Amino acid sequence: MHRLFRLTALVLATAVVAAVFAGGALAALFFVFSPTAAKPGDRISLRTPGTPLNFNVLKRGVKPLQRPIRLYLVSNEVADDVSSPNDSRLHYVGSIVLDKRGRGVLRFTVPDVVPDNYAVAGVCLQCARYSAGRTFFVLHVTERDIAPQWRPLMLLRVTAR
Repeated sequence: MHRLFRLTALVLATAVVAAVFAGGALAALFFVFSPTAAKPGDRISLRTPGTPLNFNVLKRGVKPLQRPIRLYLVSNEVADDVSSPNDSRLHYVGSIVLDKRGRGVLRFTVPDVVPDNYAVAGVCLQCARYSAGRTFFVLHVTERDIAPQWRPLMLLRVTAR
């Protein structure tokens, strides 16, 4: 009986640790721009770190592919105030599909937006199980929350035409 109790406790502890690490992996989902400065009408790429710029998820991605994540630009200045994908301050740029390893690239044309620094917001249905049911996220870039090596790559500086 004592052995069964220890085995049950070990299995439960392993499941909790696995859930924490799995949740942390998706909770750390973020995107980087290339290039990081552009004008409206320019073509740029948005990708997960570690994804080569020439990556094609349909040809080179590891199956299974995840559900598409709808991505938006949002002024970093107001990013903390945006709490819904219906906010008029969001600018839709497309959907990205990630492979099993979290790799993916979205190539898009910069929309006609006012010059500013833009962060990423998105709707990720598969993220709900790791984020208390939330499917909408905004990646507000601050000195306090973002590691210094990623900060400059996570903002798109849009300049005037």
